[in-house]
Amino acid sequence: MDRWALKYAEQCTFVVACCAGKELAETFASELRLRHCLNLWVDDGDMPKWGQLGCQGFIVGDSRHSIVCKSTSAFMQVRELAFKHCETLVETLLGSSGAPSLSSLTTLHPGAVVRLHSLSKAELNGAQAVVTEAASAATNGRCTVQTALGQSLSIKPENLALATPVGGDGCCGGGCGGGGCGEDEGGCGSADGGGGEVAEGGCVEGGCDKAGCAKKQKGQGQPQSVANAEVEAAATKLAQASRALLDGVSGDMPARMRLSLQKQEAAARDELKAAQAAQLASQAASASAEPMVPGGPPLKKEAFKGAISLGVCANDLCMCAECECGLGCTCNVSEAETCEPCTEFRAAKKQAQGNGAGGGDASAPAAVSALKADAAEMLH
Repeated sequence: MDRWALKYAEQCTFVVACCAGKELAETFASELRLRHCLNLWVDDGDMPKWGQLGCQGFIVGDSRHSIVCKSTSAFMQVRELAFKHCETLVETLLGSSGAPSLSSLTTLHPGAVVRLHSLSKAELNGAQAVVTEAASAATNGRCTVQTALGQSLSIKPENLALATPVGGDGCCGGGCGGGGCGEDEGGCGSADGGGGEVAEGGCVEGGCDKAGCAKKQKGQGQPQSVANAEVEAAATKLAQASRALLDGVSGDMPARMRLSLQKQEAAARDELKAAQAAQLASQAASASAEPMVPGGPPLKKEAFKGAISLGVCANDLCMCAECECGLGCTCNVSEAETCEPCTEFRAAKKQAQGNGAGGGDASAPAAVSALKADAAEMLH
C-alpha cells in the first residue's frame, strides 16, 4: 500500500485505519515502514459501522467519497491478483488510458472465479477459470483467464459466468457485504453500501444477484457443485476468522473485540461443519444415482498450520485424503508443490494417455489402478 501511495501521489489517498488503538497503529507504521500512506487509528467511541481486514480485501472510494467497492479480491484466496484488482480499480477511477469500465469490474475483475460457456470448443464449456486481466480496449474487449490446468485464454465477457464470489465479500459496486450473502446473517445491501432488512435467501432491496443469494425453493435439493462451493466459502470464512483472532490475541486488542472475534470464529467453524455435512449428503445422493468411478478424489479434511485454519482442499485433482495445503491446494494442477501421491497419480495418468495415443494397451488400466492403490496406501 505504501508503494501505491508513492506511485499515485497527489492523485489518490491510501489509508490504513486501525480499530485497536494507537499502539497497534504505531506497530504497523514501524514494522511495515509506512511513510507515504495515511496511517491512523479510530477511537473506541467512534467505531465504524463496518470495516475490512487488509488480507480480505480493500475498500475503494471515489473522489466524491462514495464507496465504489466494499471489498476487493482477498489476498488469501487469489494472492497477487488481489493487488491487481485494486490497481485496476484505481486506474479506472483515475481515467487512465485503456483502463476497463467501472461497470465491467463489478463482476469480471482480476481474481474473479468464472465458468466458461457457449464457446465453439465444446471441451472448454463448463470449465472453471480465474480472471487474470479484465476486459479493456487494450485487450480488444476480452478477458484473460487461466484454467485450473494453467491454460491462458482470451475470452469475451459474454462467454463468462461468475462461478463463486471472490474477495472479502465477493462484491464490488454495491450489493454485497458483511458475511457474503449468507442465509442467516444476510450480508447484502443497497448500492450505496447501506444495510437493510434481510429477505429470504439473504438479500435486501434487490441489490445482489450473486451465487450465494439465489432464492432457494423449499424441498429442492442442491447440486453437488453448489455444495462444494459452499464448503469452499465456509472454509475461507473460517480461515479469515482464525487469522483475525490470532492477530487479536497476539496484539493489544480490547477484551470485547477479542470476544467478538472468538464468537465469529466459532460461528464460522459451525458453518463449515454444516457445509461439509451437506456436501456428504450431496455426494451420497450422487453416488446412489450414478455409477461409482474408481480412483476419484477422496473427501478432504480441514487443514491447519498451528492454530490457523487453512481451509479445506477444494482441488478435485488432489489425491490426498488429508491434504495439508488447504483451500489454496495446487497439487496435480501445477508442477510445483505437488505431493508424492499426486506425483504418482500424474505419472499414471500420463502413461495411460501415452498408451492410448499409441493404439491402447490392455495393461494400462491395471497400471493406473496399481499406482492409485499405492498412493492410497501411503496415506494410511
